[in-house]
Amino acid sequence: MTYHTKRNSFVVLILIISTFLFSGTAFGQKVNANDVPTKVSETLVQEYPMAKLRDWYIEDNLYVAHVVEDRVRGRVFINSNGEWQLTKFEAPVRELPAVITEYVNKEYPNFSISESSFAQDPKIRNYYFLEVKRSGIGVGQPSTLKFDINGHLVERNDPPGFTIQETATADEVARKRRVATNPDAKEPKERKQKKAKQADIPENLISESSLPELVKRTFTKRFRSAKDPQWFKGKEDTLYTVKCVFRETNTIATFDEDGAWVETRTEMGPKNLFAKVSKFLDEHYRGYNLVYADKIMRADKNNGYSAVIIERKYRKEKYETRLLFDRSGNIFKTFLPEFEDEDEDEGDSSIDRRYRKAYEEDYENISDAGSKMTNREISAKELPGAVSSYVLNNYPGTSIKNSFYIEDEDMGKVYQVRVQREGLNQVATDLYFDVFGNFIRSYDDTGEEIVNEEVTEEISVIKLIVPDPIQNAFKQKYPRITQAEWDEIYGTYEALFIDRNKTTKVGFDESGNILYTSNKILPENLSERIRKYIRKEYGKRNEVKEAWMVRKADRKTYYQATLVDKRTQEETELEFTSSGVLVEQ
Repeated sequence: MTYHTKRNSFVVLILIISTFLFSGTAFGQKVNANDVPTKVSETLVQEYPMAKLRDWYIEDNLYVAHVVEDRVRGRVFINSNGEWQLTKFEAPVRELPAVITEYVNKEYPNFSISESSFAQDPKIRNYYFLEVKRSGIGVGQPSTLKFDINGHLVERNDPPGFTIQETATADEVARKRRVATNPDAKEPKERKQKKAKQADIPENLISESSLPELVKRTFTKRFRSAKDPQWFKGKEDTLYTVKCVFRETNTIATFDEDGAWVETRTEMGPKNLFAKVSKFLDEHYRGYNLVYADKIMRADKNNGYSAVIIERKYRKEKYETRLLFDRSGNIFKTFLPEFEDEDEDEGDSSIDRRYRKAYEEDYENISDAGSKMTNREISAKELPGAVSSYVLNNYPGTSIKNSFYIEDEDMGKVYQVRVQREGLNQVATDLYFDVFGNFIRSYDDTGEEIVNEEVTEEISVIKLIVPDPIQNAFKQKYPRITQAEWDEIYGTYEALFIDRNKTTKVGFDESGNILYTSNKILPENLSERIRKYIRKEYGKRNEVKEAWMVRKADRKTYYQATLVDKRTQEETELEFTSSGVLVEQ
């Protein structure tokens, strides 16, 4: 090989390597978080306050934040002016609704899905985005499709000159073959399809259109790729139940009327049964067959497993034994077979029979089945700030022992908080607050209500009257919000409400002008400079209880952090500029 040949080969090799190296720019150029404009990072926190940031990139002159929300990876696109453009979350093809893949197979034969994601933008809040193209290299521009969350086509864009190469079906090929071999042969008669019997519709089956908007949003967020969802709710039920196929597995999930997730039950086959549960069944129920088993994930962290088994000699009678296991696989409850009466009504189930008993028997602390309250234990960090402030001011020296989000027949949905001093034989008190943290009533440890006549009289008399200009300004700015908690501080009227799953506070002056807008954010979404200042000045003894991003009338952004002393429960309010500089009070 000559020198020139070697030199030319070396140049070609360098060009090939360069092509591969610089082709990475198609995925964006990585950017240091400190180099991202403040208004861009503020928009990310405002639109997705609960998302965890991984990295920043620049793609097509847009800042792209790679985030994780609810364990799903996504990309948030924001322009240099801080205007949110688009968000895409991962949505594998295998997890798309069946109606979408059926549409693609029908409309785009010999095509494949090159990209699929669950997207959000300012015009369409939630939809599926797909790119489809012919298989192979150099096949041209892809077609783009948008579907709503129910799988209905919203938008279709095909590239210029788009055509579909039609292919003959198997029936057409067979017909042409018959004609070629015997032109005079008659066409075979089509077989008549037997008319299928119409299935009975369960009484408790409800349409998706009748679901509260908050329930829809939570379901879509947690189960983006769920297939064939069916919703159920009895007349006296307080929970909404959905039965669907999620990640190729039969799944049942429940939500309360406020859209809060309560429980998920995922079917488990014999092969993927939890090892300790499987071992227990092998050792103690050798003469039994496993009918079904499921994994239980609950909001109150009381996770576990359930299994239904049938003794082989009684399998025709279907006498089922149900076993409940805790999260470690330890057995803690057994339900022996029930012998049903012959005249018992069998058509009363709103979901599969195999799930009915589970919902009737082990939901004492979730569904309101005969008990006065439905309890869901929560951590003290999940309580509204007003609750902690009330405890600190009215019960000094005590600490919060337990806290629950419950539904009471008289008070509705409330927070129940038990406070008690440290030491032996200390009196415990149960306090009740509404969803905004306003105190309602209290009980001592004997169950007797503690009545303070002066406080009761004061609360019954004082009722905040919001001036009409403020109410009109609020309705014009937030027409979809029907429930808000109002407060007045030195002439400033503040509304607290939930907007698009974000806790929001807006302050107005007496003329209805907006003074500030605050969005609650995760403490870890505070800038590193702010967190470093808090660690240095307040140490490990204090922790950030609440954090807010505040946009004031001067269009400047500030961050507020509420610190709580772990020993004394004393709270400290701090405010910082967007660059992380402490604002002196």
